[in-house]
Amino acid sequence: MVKFMAKLGMIMSSVLVGLGLILFIAGPVANVMVMSALDDGIDDAVRKDADFFDNTSDEDFVDWLSNHDADDAPKYYKYYLWNMTNVDDIKTNTSQTPEYEEIGPYVYQKFEDIDPATIVYDDTDGTVSYGKDSYMKYVASESGAGLNHTGDVIYNFNPAYLGIIAQAMGDEKNIVRPNLGTTLASVMAGAVAGGLTEAQAEAQWGNNSLVPAVPSSPAFAANWTWTSSYSLPFLGISQPDVHALLYDIGQLSWTTENGTLALYNASAYAAYGGVTDYLTLLAGATGIVLNGAQFEIIMNYYEAYLYPLTAPTVFGQIAAAKADYIPGRTVNEWLFTFVDMVIYAATGDLDAASTAFFTNVTDSATDTVTKYVNPDDIKMLNYEIENDGITVMPYWQAPINVNGTGATAWYPGVEKEDVLVAWNSDTMRNLDFEYMEDYELYGIDTYKFGLAPEVLDVDPFYYQSIKGLANMSVFKSGIPIFLSKPHFGECGLGLEMDSWNQDKHDTWVAVEPLTGAVLEGHKRLQVSLIAPNTTVHFPSLIQTFQPLVWAEEAAVMTEQNAKDFKEAIYDNMDLADTLKIAGLGAGLVLVGLGAVVYALVVRKSSA
Repeated sequence: MVKFMAKLGMIMSSVLVGLGLILFIAGPVANVMVMSALDDGIDDAVRKDADFFDNTSDEDFVDWLSNHDADDAPKYYKYYLWNMTNVDDIKTNTSQTPEYEEIGPYVYQKFEDIDPATIVYDDTDGTVSYGKDSYMKYVASESGAGLNHTGDVIYNFNPAYLGIIAQAMGDEKNIVRPNLGTTLASVMAGAVAGGLTEAQAEAQWGNNSLVPAVPSSPAFAANWTWTSSYSLPFLGISQPDVHALLYDIGQLSWTTENGTLALYNASAYAAYGGVTDYLTLLAGATGIVLNGAQFEIIMNYYEAYLYPLTAPTVFGQIAAAKADYIPGRTVNEWLFTFVDMVIYAATGDLDAASTAFFTNVTDSATDTVTKYVNPDDIKMLNYEIENDGITVMPYWQAPINVNGTGATAWYPGVEKEDVLVAWNSDTMRNLDFEYMEDYELYGIDTYKFGLAPEVLDVDPFYYQSIKGLANMSVFKSGIPIFLSKPHFGECGLGLEMDSWNQDKHDTWVAVEPLTGAVLEGHKRLQVSLIAPNTTVHFPSLIQTFQPLVWAEEAAVMTEQNAKDFKEAIYDNMDLADTLKIAGLGAGLVLVGLGAVVYALVVRKSSA
């Protein structure tokens, strides 16, 4: 009997130890199995295949189409404008250096809807293409206290005016010179409207008795007199004929392509076929035959006596249209709605005349994207290969392909050592993001990634000659526009402001590493301009970088989103951890109990 009990004890101890070892091993195995299933589940969840796009009534598909359901995290755009506080001193040239105050934030919420009719899924390479409609809505409750986006007036430099000067060959006076035709035409039209025949009006114009009716300007009328001290014997034509000739030249310069620069000087005609070709055109149109020297005398006459009469009217009209060098515009005009009527009058192109900094409405025909949603290589997930019709950007030193995500999600399994790439349509390039630090959001562990330091380093490939400043002039018809961190953060030339604050002004995203989802993001960029002096209004302005506006695109997961996320992801992780710990614990207990039984049996057998 004793031997039987001893044998039974040995069997029990072996069973207990065996069970303990099984559970000790099974705990980690179960953990691996659960985590493997979790990884597979995440992989399946973040991919989108043909079934996803075919099931258009499925809740997940419907949620994907828009970003403004009640449980969606709102996407806010916060704008801070730089207002020139000494604008009067700058305009009167009593100060050479503009001074600014930052005004903001003016906050808008962006609402986006994918147009179902534009969705095309390609099962071959796992990409989807679609277009989005979007609009911005002002959110007063999120904006700064007392701010009014349609009432607050901001003064700053107008980049489009530099484009006008560039078209005028760098000389502000050339903005006025081609307008002699319309000025003289308006004078003649006013006279005819007052009851004169065209012949009578031209005769009175010749003997200086014609009072300019349009535009009405005391200075214009008071100075519209013949100056006898200016000698014209070289021309061999009478004073009235000179006035009539100027009228015809003005008309011709306004209505013919080759005569667009008719009121510059003779040397400016080289790009338009030279003076000879122009004078041939003039002779054919008016019957007046002049040689180059005679024409130069007429132009000098215009420059000395008629330009000062024309300029106030032309520049006055530009200022009235808020199209001058330092206009005052409302916040909403600067940001979204301004149409430059000077540019529109010259080009007839509404798109070219829409010179606001940003756009507040897009449509699915132009706001397009093609990206990987079910790639063979999971690390290509969410990478875009087309954005706003762009697949290749040709304007840098060499073409580059669109090849990065939209910075709203990457791939599952992000690690701290990874370099995450995002396509950025503001800077027109792919941007590298590198790990900064761990970051917790509503109890969820994330990695904070920020712009890699070399993104804004000096780089000839992107025409970047100054640290911290992305040169965008190649996209702005040569206008010297630059992008940087707000407050010129980390910029060279000593531009960085004392107010630069990395926490408030840097760009970063919080990436949940298991899924690659971005749970919080802050993209911050400042628009600046090199503002040169000008030949007429601002001859003493010190040329340097001037800040115009900076913007923050921000989105943060809501607390409810975080709760749902944790239930879907973290609870499964907790189950795996529990299985692992329980298996280890139970295994150790049973192994220990088996060892005790074995010891007791051995002792009794010895006895």
